[in-house]
Amino acid sequence: AFIGELTGPHSGRVRTIAVCQGERPLENFEFLLAGTPCEEVVEKGLCSFSSGVRDRFPLDHLAAQMGVESYVGIPLIDSAGATLGPMALLGRRPFELPELAERLLRIFAARAAAELERRRGERAQKEQLHFIQTLLDTLPNPVFYKDLHGRYLGCNQAFEQLTGLERKRLIGRTVLDTHDPSEAARHHREDLVLLQEKTARDYTYSLGTSEALAKYYVVRKAPFFSSEGSLGGL
Repeated sequence: AFIGELTGPHSGRVRTIAVCQGERPLENFEFLLAGTPCEEVVEKGLCSFSSGVRDRFPLDHLAAQMGVESYVGIPLIDSAGATLGPMALLGRRPFELPELAERLLRIFAARAAAELERRRGERAQKEQLHFIQTLLDTLPNPVFYKDLHGRYLGCNQAFEQLTGLERKRLIGRTVLDTHDPSEAARHHREDLVLLQEKTARDYTYSLGTSEALAKYYVVRKAPFFSSEGSLGGL
């Protein structure tokens, strides 16, 4: 048995994400759809062949190699109606109860499709976050963003260089953890005002142990909102 995922909308290839024989997990593999029973599944829907798979699909070299005699497969459909890949049961002997195999696949296909869609969503989100982080790191000005409780959610490389704090050490902390108490209190007050008024604000502050060594910065803070329109942070 295996659960497979189309490697792309027009790639014509399937990559398995779970394979087992009996109760034993097997190595994942890739194969071409063309000339296989999985191709019919992806194009037409549930397909069942109680016997004679190798004769019916002579170009399916993988089926010949594995000695496949019987096959039942069903497409995994996402919430938008798109086919994610096939899920199939294979046998080296004819299926005695093909209807039972079909019913079992129908039961498990919905759950497998939901999990596969969730994984794809996570991958897409990670790729989007990586793109945004790369974009922020190209900016010469320090940039950071926080949640509604003042906890850092992220920053760019310029902000790491300014503060001397690595991004992974910064995330989840607040200005009370990273700044001098007097500076932290001012930043915190400014954050509260911004979150209350929900408009961008500019202010200046200095870094340095003395007037001669101090560096002055202009900070622009602005709120950001969720896709539903609720305040998300700054």
